[in-house]
Amino acid sequence: MSVENRRGIRYRVRAGWTYHTGMPQNLDVHLLLETFDTDVLDQIYEQFLAFDKKYPDPSARSLHTAESHTSITLHAEAPSHLSDRHRQVYLALRENRLIIEENPLGENQLAEQQSQLLEQIRRGLQRIIAEERAEAARIQKVHEKRSTLEKVGAYIERGATGLGNAAWDLAVWAKDVMEVVALVHPVRQSITTVTASYDYLLYDKPLDQSISEHLSQVHKEIVDVLGFDPSKISREQLEQAFEVAQLLYDEPSLRGAVTQFAKDYVKAQHSLEITELAGAGVFEIILTILLAAFTGGVGAVANMAKNTRLLSRFKVVGELMMDFAKGRKQQLIRAKTRGARGKGASFDDLETVDAPAPQAPVPPPVHKVNTDSANNIKKKNAPPVSLTEAVDRLKKARENIKKNGYSGKYTDSDLIDIVNKGELNDRFYFRLIFGSADTIGNNSLGFTRPSGRAPYWATTFDMAENADSDPELLAGLFGIKDFDPDQPFSIAIIDMEKMPPQTERESFIPTYENMASFGNRELHEELQILGADMNDLMSEEMSEKYRRFVKSYTDAGGNIYDKSSVYKYSKKYTSDEALQKNLQARHIVQIEFGANPIFSGNGLTKVTPESRYAKEIGQEYGVVETFTFERDPLSLAELEKNGAAKIIPAKPIKGK
Repeated sequence: MSVENRRGIRYRVRAGWTYHTGMPQNLDVHLLLETFDTDVLDQIYEQFLAFDKKYPDPSARSLHTAESHTSITLHAEAPSHLSDRHRQVYLALRENRLIIEENPLGENQLAEQQSQLLEQIRRGLQRIIAEERAEAARIQKVHEKRSTLEKVGAYIERGATGLGNAAWDLAVWAKDVMEVVALVHPVRQSITTVTASYDYLLYDKPLDQSISEHLSQVHKEIVDVLGFDPSKISREQLEQAFEVAQLLYDEPSLRGAVTQFAKDYVKAQHSLEITELAGAGVFEIILTILLAAFTGGVGAVANMAKNTRLLSRFKVVGELMMDFAKGRKQQLIRAKTRGARGKGASFDDLETVDAPAPQAPVPPPVHKVNTDSANNIKKKNAPPVSLTEAVDRLKKARENIKKNGYSGKYTDSDLIDIVNKGELNDRFYFRLIFGSADTIGNNSLGFTRPSGRAPYWATTFDMAENADSDPELLAGLFGIKDFDPDQPFSIAIIDMEKMPPQTERESFIPTYENMASFGNRELHEELQILGADMNDLMSEEMSEKYRRFVKSYTDAGGNIYDKSSVYKYSKKYTSDEALQKNLQARHIVQIEFGANPIFSGNGLTKVTPESRYAKEIGQEYGVVETFTFERDPLSLAELEKNGAAKIIPAKPIKGK
């Protein structure tokens, strides 16, 4: 049978020897058993020992064999606090009649599980936003029926959360966000400071005594301000909630999802409830959701209908977050110990961790990694070990181009195989950027849309290395048409291992399938309004229809960035209402993701036939491209300062 201990580590329990070996196990069975909840030990007893106890077979030895002298001695050594059942489990383990061994998920399975949980968490949060919007619409209808004087009075009654006030709060909170943060932050900061110097996660140690004492003093006040009944949440439970919340907050993708929820939540409120978004409260939201899960969604102080509904939703999301935290803990343990096994953690034993920066972009749920297959196509050169080495290798590539001309690393067949067989899994990424290297410091890697989305399209250093930093050659490889030699370009070399965790980030090869899965998740609300589905938009047939539509629109003088104009033209372009909606939705994909009409959906760039380098390139495809999605990204200057990127000028070799 399979079981989990309090740390969330998966174990397989099986029968061992059916007779006494006379040699007790040379291990501390007591410490092992202490990691399991009592109900798990009861399950083990019922599965392996109870039957033989009730129905002994006089003709055979069994797991629950009669006690020998060794058995009696070991039984006497068993910890006195163990029940009789648990002593029997202890005895069976010591005598090798019962075996408990770790049985962790594989890394790919764990990554897939985490991706699925993150998607479920996002969907759960989106459902809450949908309900908030419906509630806001109901309030608006009531408000519109009021007289002008009544409307003014309604706003006045709202007090601190009325017009022009930047404070906001969750419906269940007793105070606004700034007051909640002011109360919660000191405790959170204390926990973070201590765990930065000692790894509580791996060694399962209790928090520093001073922190526990401080938490005891503020326990009632914190629980109360978050909207819960202090009598239903103990200090130990609150302590555990803080630890789990910090673990989750340190995960960029989950933090990004909750940040977006906070923004959407505030925007969804009717103006009578809230008017403006403050930039804090994400950690506090995570903490509130976890407490809702821990209390079963019924621990609110004020039993108002809205509070009950919101906590009920939070309970569902909180349980998913708990499962996500289990997996995240095990990922961090593996990263820390380079091979430690395990799967996760349970709520009551998750310890705070000094989480390292992610070693690679979080794998999106849209793409299963087949590392073994991807590695069948060996890289032509060993990857660089630093940004400095990467820059030096580009200089060498430049000299080689001047001397021998350009020669690519991978054939069309190689490139297609790389896309088909898995992710690139490279440490260094490579992006061609419009603008001079000495003037683009305040820009981010991707253009930030009004929505806060800042995606960018790039490739890996391995793919682009042989092209040096020649913008004309790179434009040819990347499928960029109308290359202007007077346009200044720069190169960004990105060290994904050093990218800071502050930003929500996902990277993958942009095939139709991957883009459809990611788009249905990220553009859910926009597409829902139009009744569109990314699976219908991401196909060769729809791509061709969109290409023809955009050509017709631009030939007529239309501006592709004028959304209302595009929508109006789609109605003139076709009488097919379903196609109108799909064209409008596909336009959203272009504006929000940058997937323009030449997007091929096969994960490859198509060499620009008009390029002066087209003959030297000598094939149909240029590189395997990457799509990286960020929200609220850091500037290029900040990335360089953090050692996560290097920006260099891109200079043509051939000149004009």
